[in-house]
This record gives sequence, C-alpha cells and structure tokens, in this order.
Amino acid sequence: MRANRDKLRLQLKLIGAFALGALVGAMGFKHVGYIATLPLALALLALVIKPLWKDLHPSAYPAA
Repeated sequence: MRANRDKLRLQLKLIGAFALGALVGAMGFKHVGYIATLPLALALLALVIKPLWKDLHPSAYPAA
C-alpha cells in the first residue's frame, strides 16, 4: 500500500494551521483579551460570505 504524499502533505498543513491558530488565539486572548478574537472572527467571516451567499441565493448562480 502506497501513501498519497500530496494528500498527506495537505492534511499535515491543515492540522498544523489548526494547531498554530489555536495557540495564537489562546495566547492573544490571554495577553490582549477578548479584542484579540475579533480580527480572527472577521477573517473567518470573510471566508464564509461568498459560499453563504451562493447557498442563500442559488438563482443568482445558474448551474453550468
């Protein structure tokens, strides 16, 4: 059985990003307070807006 190295690399990057985000978020909250969570929340909101809009208004994006 051979490992798919591309998928493994992607999964390791995702896990690393999650762990790094958890550490940065915890340290920011500890040292700065609640206000440190707002930029992170806004960044996540920015990533979600377009897919959410597509889900709520499917007629604006006709199927190909």
